[in-house]
Amino acid sequence: MAAAAIMIPAMYAVMERTGWTYRDLDVVFCHQPSRRFVDKMIGYLGVAAKGLPKLWVNVDRLGNVSTCSLPIAMTQAKEAGALVPGARVLLLAPASGVSAGAVTLVW
Repeated sequence: MAAAAIMIPAMYAVMERTGWTYRDLDVVFCHQPSRRFVDKMIGYLGVAAKGLPKLWVNVDRLGNVSTCSLPIAMTQAKEAGALVPGARVLLLAPASGVSAGAVTLVW
């Protein structure tokens, strides 16, 4: 789960460059290879799963959908009314090994 460990520094680095804090975010989308990965991410953030309503979780329903995970999650969130115009969004994508990407955007 090295990828989960490096996602947190990537997340904070991109938010620092944006000038945002976690509280500024409306929704967080992260590639989710497994439920274990999601639980590790939540553990690294130091909060309980129910305390992270900003993290859109769909791995329990879909499994690992690989490179499609972020667009699928964003579509689901939009259809559910969680992704609305003006929303501050964080996208996180771990990669094989120990690399990661993070992007902030306003929907």
